Amino acid sequence: MAWARVSGPGDSDAVCDAIAAAIAEEYLRRDSGALLAIRVSGGRGVLFVSGNVSSTADFDVSAVIRRELGRIDPSLQAEPFISIEAMAEPRAFGGAEPWTAVSVASSGSSLLWPDAHAFAIACIRALEQKRQQDPDWYWLTSDYSIAVADDGDKRRLQASVIHSDGVTPDEVRARFAGLLSNIPSSKPLEVDVICQQGVHSLMRRTGASRQQRAISFARMPSALQGSGRELMHPTNLGQWYARAIARELLKSQNLEAVAIELDWFPLEAKPRSVRAIDHAGRNLASLVDLERCDLSRPPAGWNEPSLLLASEQYAHATDNVLPWER
Repeated sequence: MAWARVSGPGDSDAVCDAIAAAIAEEYLRRDSGALLAIRVSGGRGVLFVSGNVSSTADFDVSAVIRRELGRIDPSLQAEPFISIEAMAEPRAFGGAEPWTAVSVASSGSSLLWPDAHAFAIACIRALEQKRQQDPDWYWLTSDYSIAVADDGDKRRLQASVIHSDGVTPDEVRARFAGLLSNIPSSKPLEVDVICQQGVHSLMRRTGASRQQRAISFARMPSALQGSGRELMHPTNLGQWYARAIARELLKSQNLEAVAIELDWFPLEAKPRSVRAIDHAGRNLASLVDLERCDLSRPPAGWNEPSLLLASEQYAHATDNVLPWER
């Protein structure tokens, strides 16, 4: 069975990731050499922002939090408590711990993601377009998720949504089923919609940044999010390298699917080892040039601080074209 789950921007963990990325972006705009280790967590209307930084930047972190909450969903409210201190021993480069970047690519979709994952992204983007642009969808909050499971020639989609007043659960189910059933699917689609009403996102439950997220397949390792880290940390740039290599191998070798793992030792810019396997289990590691995966030398266009937040928003906007996805 292949599966995927993609959440809307108001998911509690997604909100914390976006806020951490926005704070990191602001640090790097003001100080390109900043080293960052910021975490965001909270719930029930309270946000805790903590961490250690090595940076000359000085700005109002609470203003960045308010701006990002407003961008995600104007109805979101949270009282921030901030404790960001200077790093006791700033690291020279890279991560302070070993790190493995994980990614995949598949010929099963135009996005070069596995088919189930690409379909979930298409659903999220269609819902975001309705939420942001269609007044008739005023009841849809930013807190929803799409889970897709492919089992043989069947595809099941489960949508979980929190909606506001003014619409019944039956109306929500009918709207969701009508919209999602019109998205092109490679398999017959069964849609199930779970509805809840009332407060949503961080006003309803807790969340935290930098949680582990699986990548589409039940057998694939999960990857820790890089939100709150500097751009050239292996949890960010390292992940982007892994995805770019997976896409490149898929196309150059005419493969059905490929999985990549890149291993970094602490405080090192270049990965020590790589594992690359195609859909048939063949070892492709010899085709990967690790010299191209240097954290200290990102490719042109890959070192923009705005990419930190853009990478968090990838699933939510059709015009969000990331350099490593081109």
